[in-house]
Amino acid sequence: KEKGMVVGIKLDKGTAPLAGTNGETTIQGLDGLAERCAQYKK
Repeated sequence: KEKGMVVGIKLDKGTAPLAGTNGETTIQGLDGLAERCAQYKK
């Protein structure tokens, strides 16, 4: 905390190319998020 950082869990699954754009990406991972959060809690 002294350095302004907070430890957490990465919830997304990374990026993937966004169709119809010139090299833009989108973040994946909202599908199944509730199940993954429940697993992290265990």
